[in-house]
Amino acid sequence: MSKVPRCSSVIDMVWATGKDGQWHTETEVARSVPFKVDAVIEALEFLVKYGFARFSNLRDGRFKLVANSPNPREAANLLRDLSAT
Repeated sequence: MSKVPRCSSVIDMVWATGKDGQWHTETEVARSVPFKVDAVIEALEFLVKYGFARFSNLRDGRFKLVANSPNPREAANLLRDLSAT
């Protein structure tokens, strides 16, 4: 697993867990981060909603990052910087 800054949000940590390009279940991700399952599910839903990840069509709770998707924090920082100009 990749290293994540110490003060990472649940979205950062869930995203980092999925960086390996493999399918992961919600349970796998919840076990690998120090957040409650509900928070992990909300983070996954956010990542899917905004195009950073996708859920499998099998409805088995598996997700995978979209290939070449940017880090959500970097994307947010870029949008903030662009709106400030």
